[in-house]
Amino acid sequence: MPEVDPALFQENERTAPALGTRNYANLGPYSCLNGGIIDDLVIAYETWGSLNSDQSNAVLIQHALSGDSHAIGWWERMVGPGKAIDTNQFFVIGHNVLGGCQGSTGPGSYGSKFPKVTIKDMVNAQERLVGFLGIDQLYAAAGGS
Repeated sequence: MPEVDPALFQENERTAPALGTRNYANLGPYSCLNGGIIDDLVIAYETWGSLNSDQSNAVLIQHALSGDSHAIGWWERMVGPGKAIDTNQFFVIGHNVLGGCQGSTGPGSYGSKFPKVTIKDMVNAQERLVGFLGIDQLYAAAGGS
């Protein structure tokens, strides 16, 4: 059995977003699939790298792969310059999911009146965010189950 490098299992402190790096996309009203209405859908997001001229290098990091929009901090071994999701090659978008507690519309902004949302509502919000950024198609999306 090959020897495993113990450094792979050391605890690292997650890096937090620098001041001013988190952005907020105001995406307008949204009608939830379960009938609820969100008056002003807001999704918190951060980006790294540069979008190429034909917009073919955008990668969306799903919230389940990170705890908030700061994907590069949650997955610093995987996302960044020269890493598996290389920010020198890709335009990486990290976001806080609809219903999340880190800047996106959720119970924190609506309280007990926050409507029931489905996974499809979350995907619709992601699609709106990608369109807000002027991107027609993603190169890839990465995330949890």
